[in-house]
Amino acid sequence: MGGPLFLAGFLVLHIFIVNNFLLLSTDMIRGDFSAGQISPAPRYPFFRVITADYQGLNRLGGDFAQVYFPSKDFSTLKNNYSRGVNDPWHRSSRYAPAVHYLCAITICRFDYGYAAFLHMLLQLVFFYISFYFAFRRLGQERYFLPALLLVNFCLFLTPVGITWFERGQFSLYVALAYLWLGVGLHARDGRFILLAAVFAFIKWTSLPYLFIILAINIIASKDRRGFTRAVLYAGIFAGIFLLFSAPFYNASKYFLAGLYKQELNLEPQGLSLMLLLPRVLVKALPVALIGLGWLAARRVENSPLLLAPFYAGAAMLLITYPTVAYDYSVPVLFAFIPLLLVWTRQPGLKGGRAGQIALLLFGLFLAAASFSRQPQSVTDDLPGVLLYALIGLALAAVPLFYPMKMEDSLT
Repeated sequence: MGGPLFLAGFLVLHIFIVNNFLLLSTDMIRGDFSAGQISPAPRYPFFRVITADYQGLNRLGGDFAQVYFPSKDFSTLKNNYSRGVNDPWHRSSRYAPAVHYLCAITICRFDYGYAAFLHMLLQLVFFYISFYFAFRRLGQERYFLPALLLVNFCLFLTPVGITWFERGQFSLYVALAYLWLGVGLHARDGRFILLAAVFAFIKWTSLPYLFIILAINIIASKDRRGFTRAVLYAGIFAGIFLLFSAPFYNASKYFLAGLYKQELNLEPQGLSLMLLLPRVLVKALPVALIGLGWLAARRVENSPLLLAPFYAGAAMLLITYPTVAYDYSVPVLFAFIPLLLVWTRQPGLKGGRAGQIALLLFGLFLAAASFSRQPQSVTDDLPGVLLYALIGLALAAVPLFYPMKMEDSLT
């Protein structure tokens, strides 16, 4: 992987990756339609801002507008949660008041194009730094460049990844939360758990997954010390969410009410699992996954990373969990690349097929999900939902059949 052939391929592919990044960034800043030259095209049509306020007209990053425009008038934020008055499309914000406040005093001081670009650039910088740290902390540095190539390929040379950037989405913050949680559980380090909680707060769609993993960590504890540590980690998440929400108590009430109404009243859209199953069964999915995770945890020893296939499978399933779910959330799964690599290096898997099969499933899923075509109707998304459900369930069940003990060098 450090040979001339790989390095040549790495450099050649990054010529196309950087080209698409520059075209998208230029169009996001200037609104000059230069992104029309990218290849491949995004999965969905370009979603350009329709207001000239703050130099926003024709800029890319339409989903970032849900944060930017309400943050420019922070005092009326509660009206935006209830009626979407500040958004160009009158969409109610689904981001916590503290996120709006942080944006209001930082990147939202700039005109729209520059603010949207800084939003995407910060995500990428935070993720690349954390991604490299995770590989080092887990002893997998030799695989970092191939993993980085995979990430950049999926982000900038596939329709779904390009849509993530073009829409100005927040998915890498969710990936950061998942990544730091996995490393923190493995290292038994509360500092990493704290980082996971901070990144998770930015986008609350991370909560169902985090609730599942933290609950399994508590109920699967094998001794009092492990139980105390697991409760402490859950307490760190609760503390961060309360700490950031308390100063904005009044606006938070409207924010939570909006989330509740969306999940329980809206018709399912995109890749929502509710296209296949009744709402009540979908909303019970976290309980079922906690049960499955508990059974898997009973069959492994020493390290939570032995549950890495379960972690990845649960995250796949939970992409389809919200009532409104779209596949530009695929980048959240990048968090599991280093975790799965550690899992495949265990003695119980060397020379066997379990690790190869799990990695193959994961890789095939990333490829299929990243190259999915533009839907023409609601029914076009049904195969995608089924793909997420089947592969997610298969990966989540892998630890049930391969009980292992982490080798000493990694504990």
